[in-house]
Amino acid sequence: MNLLARAGDGGDRLEGRKEFVLDGHSAERIVTLARIEGSSGRDGLCLFVVDPAAPGLGRRRLSLVDSRNAARIDYAGVHVERSALRGEEGSAGVVLDAILDRGRAAIAAEML
Repeated sequence: MNLLARAGDGGDRLEGRKEFVLDGHSAERIVTLARIEGSSGRDGLCLFVVDPAAPGLGRRRLSLVDSRNAARIDYAGVHVERSALRGEEGSAGVVLDAILDRGRAAIAAEML
């Protein structure tokens, strides 16, 4: 399920779910990708840093078949301040490419 960011007073409200977030059940901060409501394509993607103790945020631990720990994170109207936004609004697509490239390289190295 996608995560949607709806503009509100002094920040945004996050609605949706993220699945298979590695170590998401024990993270002290969660960096999450969300789409600005009404946008499409890469221009509407934003990165937010979210406090896992925020009201409306639920985390459920999942055990994966490869012994990794992951979580399902539910966002039910989680309010985030504008200061939680990383980078420019809608600019996360460029950053996301770099993050995914590094992550793919790390997973491939681990498999070797």
